[in-house]
Amino acid sequence: MMEDRMDSLESEMKETKNRLQKIEAGEFPPKMAEAVKTLLVVGVGANETSGAEISKNDFEKLMEEKASEQRVESEDRARRSKNLVIFGLDEPTMEDKEKRRQEDVGSVKRFMKAIDCLDSLHDPKDVRRLGNLVVAKTKAKNFRPLKLSFSNQHSGDEVLQTFWKVKKVAKKQKKSKMKRMNPS
Repeated sequence: MMEDRMDSLESEMKETKNRLQKIEAGEFPPKMAEAVKTLLVVGVGANETSGAEISKNDFEKLMEEKASEQRVESEDRARRSKNLVIFGLDEPTMEDKEKRRQEDVGSVKRFMKAIDCLDSLHDPKDVRRLGNLVVAKTKAKNFRPLKLSFSNQHSGDEVLQTFWKVKKVAKKQKKSKMKRMNPS
């Protein structure tokens, strides 16, 4: 019984090894060939090939393109990880672009001072408003988000952590103040 099982496993292993060798040589089984052909047509835009004959070069080209896309995406994520976006910060209403920018820098410095992060390690390299400035005639205030770019991800993370700690402490203080004013 055990010997039969061992023989069965050995034959399955040989069969699997043969399949892998064929795939490495560029000979795909029919199901895999169809899947690869679909990927090639959709991904690379290659012409449909007949049957199970698929160029190994086309497959390698597709895989290289996918790897390149993933590499670009990871590089973008790494670059964006140094940024912090602040929503709801009042937007200056001055006409001059440079004065608005200086006012934004001043607002960021006041914000950083309020959360006790005003030092050279946490000083943003760049401060920018995201989106286009829309001068609306309505009284509704739509503030554009403000993007802070730091020299490294660690600085941005520390600023964010400090902000949440300060906010949590302020919330607790507000609750305790309310309890003192309204004892039950």
